Amino acid sequence: MAVILSILLFVQLGLFGCAGMRQFVSEDNRILFSDQETSQGVFDYRRLTVEYSYALQGDNLTLTGRVFYSGRVDSLNVYVLFFDATGTVMQEQIVYFSGYRTSRYGLADSSFEETMVVPPTAAGISFGYSAQHRTGKK
Repeated sequence: MAVILSILLFVQLGLFGCAGMRQFVSEDNRILFSDQETSQGVFDYRRLTVEYSYALQGDNLTLTGRVFYSGRVDSLNVYVLFFDATGTVMQEQIVYFSGYRTSRYGLADSSFEETMVVPPTAAGISFGYSAQHRTGKK
């Protein structure tokens, strides 16, 4: 169990950096809020693909989508990252959690729908993930 927790911590630190350091979203991974109240698209980052759509009303964001991951995992967490005009992450929130070994053949239900409050100076969103890769039999 300690090995699993160590792996999860290592993956989390690799994706989001150390807690004392600021997280930064590169320009090619940014989804900027547009003048339109709704938008949709496909986000690709390494093994993660997210088909998403959002509706922005005032400071409320309703985000829906489906998660795809290339590779077998025991568990997968997907986060939405709010960033400012410089790309610095201001806030993150989990939008998808697969559970632990809930399916033998991949992600059983990979859809999500979340409504959240957007930080006042957020310029857009991005996605991040942490995954525990399948290492053995159940």
